[in-house]
Amino acid sequence: MATVVHESCAYLLLTAPNEQSTESAYFHARQPRIIAEIADVVREQQRAGAITRREKAELIAQLIWDIYLSENRNWLANPNPDVAAGIEHVRRVLSLAIDGLKA
Repeated sequence: MATVVHESCAYLLLTAPNEQSTESAYFHARQPRIIAEIADVVREQQRAGAITRREKAELIAQLIWDIYLSENRNWLANPNPDVAAGIEHVRRVLSLAIDGLKA
């Protein structure tokens, strides 16, 4: 099972946006929406004074998305990925990034 997940995700994460497969097209099409939703949360936190306003919300959202994707790739590269360990690690990395963005 882990091999199937690993190979499927590797394909989705490494294919170009113009690939013909439905899965790849869906993956690439949803990225702008997800980043926009993250940017909305970032803007709320910027207005509340919790996150710096030095950078645009969209750039911070892109950073968060990139970290998330990178951590998923790293986790899936493991032949026996551990869900709990993977979630804990991505939380720690995202927390580190968010701590660095505090106002």
